[in-house]
Amino acid sequence: MKLKVTIDVFSGLPNPSFTLGDKDSKTFLNKVKLQSGIKAKENVISPFHLGYRGIIIEQTEEAVSDFPKTMYLSGKFAFGTEESFEILNNDAESYALNFLDKVRNIELKPDFPVFLQKEMDRVKILRDKIDYNKILKLKWPILTKVGPCYCAPVYEPKWWNDAGQIQYNNNCYNYSTNYRTDTFAQPGQASGHLRSVPISSCDDSAGYTGPKSAAVSDGLIDTPNADNKCPRPGHLVALVIAPPPAFGGYGDFHWYRKGNNGHWTHKPGGGQATNLDSSGNIILDPRNADRGPYTVFCTFMKVLHGHIKLQ
Repeated sequence: MKLKVTIDVFSGLPNPSFTLGDKDSKTFLNKVKLQSGIKAKENVISPFHLGYRGIIIEQTEEAVSDFPKTMYLSGKFAFGTEESFEILNNDAESYALNFLDKVRNIELKPDFPVFLQKEMDRVKILRDKIDYNKILKLKWPILTKVGPCYCAPVYEPKWWNDAGQIQYNNNCYNYSTNYRTDTFAQPGQASGHLRSVPISSCDDSAGYTGPKSAAVSDGLIDTPNADNKCPRPGHLVALVIAPPPAFGGYGDFHWYRKGNNGHWTHKPGGGQATNLDSSGNIILDPRNADRGPYTVFCTFMKVLHGHIKLQ
């Protein structure tokens, strides 16, 4: 058997992943150990914060029957495509650090494992502080008529949150533009104006291509004076970044989108689309929402439907 393990820590940039052989795969699954017969409550909330969120585990060969073929490991829960489970061993996430030398899709910097362990520790504290009962009682505005943002997409999280290929292979950029590519789309990839790494600022500089100009080359329209007001036609999105030394020196970018009802939603990396910021609050304006390490607000941008191309 083989496992593909992806660490869901970036929101915009591709996440580090590696494949384990038979022996390591069995050891890893033994470390997880789904508690037999214990199904998580239906109201368990998947991670919605920015920064490290969890680990995606995909069985790439014949699946072990006691485990979902794909699952999202976060804290004491494993989220499958149809069910969620409590897990026996809470240090299974940290165990993944033992295999970072197997990462192939990005060249990890020497301090990345140190950053990742600190980020995992930060999130453990964050999980303990979150009032999940309060979140479950939040009422999301549901509109039966045309909303205040006439041309904006409706918040339909189930379309993105399949705990499978759609969720894992579409990131914040895909979600904000409402454009599914299944490629973890990168600003500028389709237009040949790919953003640079590390993500050091919003704008271009000598030898550096920022995510804003890369997105413009894909067809998005920079609208810095939008001031949180809905455009017509099109819909409003917002770009923020986490500059180095965040994310082990790589930095990262993140996108939000304003919906039909006038509220904002987003999709942190390979995690689920959500209407909550990192403190569990509904997002009225991304400029003052809890964005975790994404401390720099870059700009509002406009998406004209049918006039963009992502890859």
